[in-house]
Amino acid sequence: MLAKLAPHRGPRRYTQSPMASQSASSVPKGSQRRSGARTEGATRGRSPINKARERIMLMCAILILLFAPSDVYTVGRFSWGPLIIRIEWAVSVLVTILALRKAEPHGARVILNALVMLSTVLYGALAQLTGGIASPLFHWILTLPIVVALVIPDHPDTVAWSGFTLVIYGAAMQVWEGEQEGTIARWVSQAVVVTALVFYASATYRRLRMREARPPDAQEVAAARVRASEAAVAARDEFLAVAAHELRTPLTSMLLHIEAIERTLPAETAPEVTMQVPPIEQKRIAAVARQARRLSGLIDSMLDVSKLTGGHLSLELAELDVSALVREVTHRFAPDASAAECKLSLHLDHPVLAVLDGNRLDQIVSNLVGNALKYGAGSPVDVTVEGDDTVIRLTVRDHGIGISPKDQERIFLRFERAADERQYSGAGLGLWITSELVKALGGRITLHSVPGSGAAFTVVLPRRPSTLIERRRNVSVRPAGR
Repeated sequence: MLAKLAPHRGPRRYTQSPMASQSASSVPKGSQRRSGARTEGATRGRSPINKARERIMLMCAILILLFAPSDVYTVGRFSWGPLIIRIEWAVSVLVTILALRKAEPHGARVILNALVMLSTVLYGALAQLTGGIASPLFHWILTLPIVVALVIPDHPDTVAWSGFTLVIYGAAMQVWEGEQEGTIARWVSQAVVVTALVFYASATYRRLRMREARPPDAQEVAAARVRASEAAVAARDEFLAVAAHELRTPLTSMLLHIEAIERTLPAETAPEVTMQVPPIEQKRIAAVARQARRLSGLIDSMLDVSKLTGGHLSLELAELDVSALVREVTHRFAPDASAAECKLSLHLDHPVLAVLDGNRLDQIVSNLVGNALKYGAGSPVDVTVEGDDTVIRLTVRDHGIGISPKDQERIFLRFERAADERQYSGAGLGLWITSELVKALGGRITLHSVPGSGAAFTVVLPRRPSTLIERRRNVSVRPAGR
């Protein structure tokens, strides 16, 4: 017997009983994870509002016990009954605080409703033990819904349950003590009115707090993002306009000095000139002039962008010969065409008269010809001007890399490019500016291109401006479609 009772000295093996093992394995792992997550979420889910509510409820429990001596003063002697009720009341509040820490939202609402109903009953019992309907506690019983709304402000249903219990218990006390039906009816009506007003105030508070706490509506977020984007674009355009104006002044001075230096250089056909400039220096001067003019073109593009987006484009309409203007522009591009090894071919009707803005048309032709020389280097470029009684057609065709169908719509957008930026320089503004200028003049621009076979841009403009364009003469013009 002693041997059987003696402890085993060997290594102990702690094994789980078969029943415990079976019960543990019978619970699905997912349920265990959800249970653990729920417990962990409840432990971490004590928001500042819940913590504040716990502190207020704890203070209420302390006040319930601190006012125990007032029962002795009311009754005139010490009695265990009121003290026991107060202790039960305070303990129920403490138990509720602990239960709320692990309860889910729906369970917390049920617990709070049970607490306010129990508190109303205990308060009524305390009033009954300290003098019944003549007790000072009964006179203050109508304030219970108000106290509940102050302690639990975001649960209007607790106010309703408190008022419901108050009406039943208070009416029962008055019937028990033989009050008249008229008196009971007046008291019940007062309790109902107080409960309704407090319920409305609590529900309004909850609705306002939920409105502040709810996530913003998707449409409101989208509208706010659109407004922020528009403000950012406006700020960017304003910066571009200011920067372009500030850069234009020193650049103009630099271009004048470069042109003065170029005029002093000896021409190739004048070998008798005594001033000799080394060829390397002439190349450097030509490179500086070329880059300065390129920078000037970029600044002009920035100014055009600010005018077009801000609606400050003005039209100076006058009758002009479109063929002569195109011939002048292509003559200006002769050195660039020679450098790009492109043969510029003109096919012009003589003359082609139209009422247009000469500067804007010059800019349109320059952008299209410059674009053709850039992407059609080493191949011919054809410029055609033709017209009828109502419209003129300007076509600039190159035989370069072409444009893929998916990029043909995109290249007319601002800062969009279809070619490799590392191989072809540019800001992606030329075609967008051209498209907007064509729209401002009442025309349209189309593109026909096959990758590897070049591209043909066709601009169709009215010979005579429409009534709308006549009204825009010398006034601000907003880009079409904006």
